Amino acid sequence: MLDTSGHGVIAESITLVDDPRRVVTLADLSAVALGATFTGVDPTDRVPTSELATLVNMIAAGTLRVDIWKTYPLDQVGQAHSDLEAGLNHGKIILTPTGAQPG
Repeated sequence: MLDTSGHGVIAESITLVDDPRRVVTLADLSAVALGATFTGVDPTDRVPTSELATLVNMIAAGTLRVDIWKTYPLDQVGQAHSDLEAGLNHGKIILTPTGAQPG
């Protein structure tokens, strides 16, 4: 489970995957207290500040494009990972809560 929102979803994420070691966040420093992993502390693994303005401008202009290859329900995460490792994807893979329909 990867959290990028930082909106207090770590406990729920741990419940969904049943193991705090399977939860990583880029945005919630409190995750460590729950046994999850926070990454992004090391400045070398961040987007360079000089690039952030470009990304923000692209988002605002609606020109940032992220190709989505396929959506999988969370209970098919194994298949999603296998497809990714096999190089079958031609874009991002999206995981949705089991039973949820993509919007």
